[in-house]
Amino acid sequence: MQRKTVLGVAAGVLVLGVSVVGCGDDGDKAADGKRKSGADAGASATPGKADTAPAKSPEVPDDVPSPDPGQTADLVKRLGEIHPALVAQQDKAVSRARNVCNDARWSEEGDAGVNARAAARFSGGDVPTLTPEQGGRIVTAVRESFCS
Repeated sequence: MQRKTVLGVAAGVLVLGVSVVGCGDDGDKAADGKRKSGADAGASATPGKADTAPAKSPEVPDDVPSPDPGQTADLVKRLGEIHPALVAQQDKAVSRARNVCNDARWSEEGDAGVNARAAARFSGGDVPTLTPEQGGRIVTAVRESFCS
């Protein structure tokens, strides 16, 4: 009986520990505990180096413009010219483009970081790893189509 009790308690502690660890994601929090802005959330932890992992698509703030249907068509055309797989899922492409717009509007480190994060944000799945140059083309497409 005592062995069953010990095993039951151990299993309970294990389940509780896993659930507590799995619930917390402080990856987008600054040292002061506040959530980072969209521009900071995708920034690399190592100064001077861009994040190479695809950035998560955080919720885009309401003040970031959304392309109208004509602007969306222009954006999709431009992104498709960079790589056809970028526009395989148009809703995702527009969401990622809005994140790029937010990043470009608030970044203080210049275009190199914005370009690298744009490339990382659009890479993955059916899209090969994009270069910073391709990221720059994405940023240009976003700026010229709807994010002025």
